[in-house]
Amino acid sequence: MDAEPGDADLASVIATLGVPAKVTWEQDGDFRTSGPSWADVVLAPDRPWELFVGQTGGNACNHPALIGMRVPLEDGVRRAFDAIARRWLGTQIYFPETATLEEVSEYARQVEAAGLTCATAYRDFHEALYPVDPTPANLRRLCGSSAHDSTFRAASRAGVVPWRLWIWGPNSD
Repeated sequence: MDAEPGDADLASVIATLGVPAKVTWEQDGDFRTSGPSWADVVLAPDRPWELFVGQTGGNACNHPALIGMRVPLEDGVRRAFDAIARRWLGTQIYFPETATLEEVSEYARQVEAAGLTCATAYRDFHEALYPVDPTPANLRRLCGSSAHDSTFRAASRAGVVPWRLWIWGPNSD
């Protein structure tokens, strides 16, 4: 893939599952991570973890980060999220600073039309970042199979693992 999450020339959306990461912007222009933003999350060493840092929110230039893995998208879901990304491209939207209740409700309806939910994940909604609830049912719908069900056991923590299931699209800035 040539483009990274949030790049303006991203041809199609990218799906990732992981946990939020702590990142810093270094003088050499690279991001550095100190690991998950939840210090007590332990990631299984046998998984293909990657650091995903994208630019979101249009000109707000937010840089959310995730330590996770790519999730393959079923064609129908990919088409739905490509349409969602086109709808929100150029809106400069990022929750909660600029998103109205009507805009968040519209996004939730778009996600539901794709057969998914965002009942709690909507809080991460930005232009170029389209969250869905990190549930086994949503993961199966995204992938079109149950092949990734074991992914939720790839991280452990005392309590709830702060999973994020993010669909990344292009950002207008």
